[in-house]
Amino acid sequence: MRLFKMIVLLCVALACVLVGASPKAREAFGSIEGDALIPIEISARWQLGSRYVLRTDLDQDASVPSLTLPWPSIQHVRLGQDFMILVLPARFDGSRDLQIDFTAETLGLVKDNRVVIDFASRRPPREDFGNGAAGMLRRLAASNLRVRVDPTGRTREVEDYSGFMDRITADYPWQYQFLMRDTFSEDGFAQMIPNQGLPNKKVKVGDTWVLRSMIIMPSHGISLPIELNYVFRRWEEIGNRKFARLEFNGTLSEKYDYLGIDNLRLVGHAWYDPMMGTVVESIARAICNLHETLDGVKIPSLIVQTASQKLLAIVPPDAAPNNPR
Repeated sequence: MRLFKMIVLLCVALACVLVGASPKAREAFGSIEGDALIPIEISARWQLGSRYVLRTDLDQDASVPSLTLPWPSIQHVRLGQDFMILVLPARFDGSRDLQIDFTAETLGLVKDNRVVIDFASRRPPREDFGNGAAGMLRRLAASNLRVRVDPTGRTREVEDYSGFMDRITADYPWQYQFLMRDTFSEDGFAQMIPNQGLPNKKVKVGDTWVLRSMIIMPSHGISLPIELNYVFRRWEEIGNRKFARLEFNGTLSEKYDYLGIDNLRLVGHAWYDPMMGTVVESIARAICNLHETLDGVKIPSLIVQTASQKLLAIVPPDAAPNNPR
């Protein structure tokens, strides 16, 4: 149960992080002037036929008190994904499909200074010895699926998620299939699409907006509502260019004591480039207090998570993408 809650929190942070870019990538973008009193359009503008090369990183630390030892158990989880998003033509209703091409996966778990999992799809398969899930992760790193977004750029649906996961987990025991579907849930793939929290309208410095979203918990068959409050904080200059700094914070809209979730807080910030129509750097930090009851004893734990997403390049339609698997 505790492992599942940790995985859910990975999805929480990922869902709230906007796309980012490395400093080198920022230099290739154009320039734009900003003024605190002048409203400017902040919305996602996809470049048809281009490939957005992205990397997502999540780091999570958990402190779990022990029933038998005077010190807590310390667990560290890291998850990394390299992928590209191919922008497909818009449909008649303004929606469009985006194809996610996965290129690399990394997964690590350290418990009390002992390495439990250390996987990287770019290493030789012979180094996968002892990792029962390595084959599924390698399949994922060489696969693709499509996500449909509405005219505002927000995710509408994931195409054939069940069939996709059936192919990834084929021939594996049900326990592994269960874990993979929780770790890489349909909602998690949907939230990989960047710019989910943009207002999609003209705003100026000081303006605020609210994003109401859901945390999907497949194993429980429930959805937890989360509310994120955004503010256009100010213009900031980075590398002789101006970006809109967006800040956000949020928490669960309701109490969920029966799930062992005492509190969830999330804060983050991002820089948006109005010329490119995308966020160019972002980071989110989530802090969650959990509890589990064992033999009538309530055991609290603390989970701290940092998530980021970087835009490494935008490959135009007439250029061959660099896709190192």
